[in-house]
Amino acid sequence: MRIDSMLTSGSRSSHSTHMDHMQAAMDPKLTTRVKLDDCGDVLQDAPEAFAYNLLLFCQGLGLFSALPVSRHGSICA
Repeated sequence: MRIDSMLTSGSRSSHSTHMDHMQAAMDPKLTTRVKLDDCGDVLQDAPEAFAYNLLLFCQGLGLFSALPVSRHGSICA
């Protein structure tokens, strides 16, 4: 099975090395790697940054293309 994937971890996460190994085993054309600076648990320490990167990933797949996003990562109302 070949699907687009986004691997996300914090730069201080204990799982960061595992993510690097996983990325090396995956197809680089289908894999996006996001490592957020100065956080361990991405969902706990940087939920806005994770949401912004997830939105950009989805837009790259052609989803949410009509959803306007500001430069600061917030969804424009």
